Amino acid sequence: MIGVIVWIVMDFIQGRRIESIFMSQLTERLGRQAMEDRLRFDRYVKAYQQSIRLFVIQGNFSDYIDSRKWFPGDLIKIKHYNNTPPWFPVRIMLRTLPHPRYALLMDSQGKVREAYRRWNNALPPSLLQPARLLIDKSNEQSYMTTIDGSPFLIASASYLGPRGKHAALMLATPIDDEFLNDAIGVSTQRDIVALITPGENPRVITSSSLMEAPSGASLDALQKKYLVTGKGFFDYGSSDLVIKFISLISLAKADELTRSLISREREERAISAFVLILTFAVVMYWVTQRIQRLTGRISHFSQHTLGVRRRKFRKGTNSLSLRNAFSI
Repeated sequence: MIGVIVWIVMDFIQGRRIESIFMSQLTERLGRQAMEDRLRFDRYVKAYQQSIRLFVIQGNFSDYIDSRKWFPGDLIKIKHYNNTPPWFPVRIMLRTLPHPRYALLMDSQGKVREAYRRWNNALPPSLLQPARLLIDKSNEQSYMTTIDGSPFLIASASYLGPRGKHAALMLATPIDDEFLNDAIGVSTQRDIVALITPGENPRVITSSSLMEAPSGASLDALQKKYLVTGKGFFDYGSSDLVIKFISLISLAKADELTRSLISREREERAISAFVLILTFAVVMYWVTQRIQRLTGRISHFSQHTLGVRRRKFRKGTNSLSLRNAFSI
């Protein structure tokens, strides 16, 4: 009975303690993972700044610009590419660089002459007619901003050829789930990573799993279903878009992991309690048998050596019988 009671009390105390330690370690792990993801995201964003410089200095770009005949008074009809345009780097170089979703080739007046889109969806109107402020702020740097209501990463660079030809190139990519997964890496074992807006009522900009954390979802609503850790600001250069990094793990998944760990600990404690109870039972049985044999020898000595007639004792413990035998 004492063994069972101790096991129940220890199960309650250690179960609470294990749950607290496990959640603390899980939160710490998510915080470290969020920091690593933030560094990967930072490197990926900076890679666009490096890419735009490589785009404008490679031979395909300079040869193409030098062969164009653009004049300020031209009636501009934007030429669209769905496949790799001739002014892109060669494929071998392109594989080592982030592949932009959109690329805009502009003349010296900042007017778009040619546009590349990786898919067949339409370009945002604000990109087809970029403002001078957007071109200046993104000049040779990664610039995060909002374009027609959607977050974008913009990088641009100017080109001045040997013949006085002037042009500019702008790379633009929406900051969505594809961008985020390319930045941090896709893994089935990875917890959900989300970018959220700062402020009093933060909302999800995008996440690595839009099925679980869709764009526009409130952080307060997510905290009812997920453990949220790793909050950190990300503000790059002159960007006017400030975002925060968070990592999410399902509370149901965390509870399942906790219950699994507690269940294994409970089984181990049950085995330990059973072994201890069995050990004490064997020891008590052995002690009782020794007492019974000693009582029998004393009784036999009293009858045959001292001639004392054997008394009938009431049923009781062996210690009582032994004490009565010594009192004869």
